[in-house]
This record gives sequence, C-alpha cells and structure tokens, in this order.
Amino acid sequence: MDKIKDAIAIYAANFVLFSLIVLSIRFPANILNEVIVSNLPKTTNELLQAANEVRIASLISAILDPIYIGAIVYCVWQIKRGGAFNYTNAMSVGLQNWGKLFTVNLVVGIFIVLGTIAFIIPGIMLAVRYSLTTSIVIVEGYGNSSVVLKRSANLTTGKRWQIFSISCVLIILLLIMSIIIGIPFVFSNSIISNVISASIVDLIIPIFAIVLFLYYWQAQQEEKIA
Repeated sequence: MDKIKDAIAIYAANFVLFSLIVLSIRFPANILNEVIVSNLPKTTNELLQAANEVRIASLISAILDPIYIGAIVYCVWQIKRGGAFNYTNAMSVGLQNWGKLFTVNLVVGIFIVLGTIAFIIPGIMLAVRYSLTTSIVIVEGYGNSSVVLKRSANLTTGKRWQIFSISCVLIILLLIMSIIIGIPFVFSNSIISNVISASIVDLIIPIFAIVLFLYYWQAQQEEKIA
C-alpha cells in the first residue's frame, strides 16, 4: 500500500501537469472512439455490439496511450532523480519513444493473450513478469523487445507477488472510482457526456503507471547496491 500512497502523493503534487498530459491524448481519443462507435452498424445482439465497442476502444488505446504513459513515466523518473521536466519535454519523450513502446506492448500483449488462451494463470503471470517494460524503455532506452522483456523479467524477480497484489487492489479501486464518476452521467447517453465521463476516468489511470514505475525504481536501486 505504501507504493499506492507514494504514487497518489506524486500525482497530487503534479496534478495540473499530469492532467494536461493525459487529456492531450485521451480527450481526442475519447472523441474518436465515440464517433466511431456511434457510426457502427446497429445490431440486435447486444453482446456482439459491446464486443465491437471494446475492440475499438482497445485499438485506440493501444495506439495512442503509450504516448501519455511514456510522458508520465518520464516525469516521475525526473522527480525521483531530481531532474527538471515540463509538459513540452515530457510529451516529446512520449512521442519519441512511441514506436518502441507500441512494439514492446504489442509483443507483451501477444504473449499475454496466448498465455490466457492456454490457461488464465499463465497470462496473469506474464502480465506481471513484463509489467515494467514502459519504465525500461523510457529510462534505459532499449528498443529491442526481447531485451526489454528479459530486463523486466529480471527486475520483477522476487517482487511479482507484490506487483500482482497491488495491481489487484488498484484495479478494484479504479473500478469503484469509475462507477462513482459515471453516476452523474448515467441518464445521459450523448457523445459529449460520454467523452467527459471517460476523460475524467482517464485522469486516475496514471496512478497505475506511477506505481509500476516505483517498483522499477526500487528494483533498479537495489540492483545498483548489489
């Protein structure tokens, strides 16, 4: 829980900057998602409709989210090392590393999907094993996916149960907060209200990235001492 407290403290101290970084990507992403979803062919199969909407949202997130997550991780790295950072250089880092982050995330996603298909537990184990890849790309600059994955596997050794446990807690907390945030918009189904509610929820997602970076930072410092 200490990592969550530290992450919240870091986020709160930089709330305006982090919000600008997140909304620069997620606000237009949410608009794009709503426009595409609203133009999907209507079907009486609600499950199929929901699945199509999830696929679209996931694709947009996979393409765009590495930019703002990379930018947030860069900022937290600078905070931990006592460096300077601002909106411009943070977004530049996110954009410059987009290709590396997208490729690594794609490879990790494939492994996780295959592990989940084989059996759910291997998929979860792989997700934890490769949970530090973004931090590794941003801080250490690796672009080779196999190197990044191997590095993440090494750094998570001995910490995987902790990362899994705190990830479960964060997911539950984020779901609860998402439900609470969505209550005022429950009776409105307009594109505007959907974009606003989704964007507000997006503002709390970076806590997850910050927590994972703190595990990376801890592992890196322990590695230096050893």
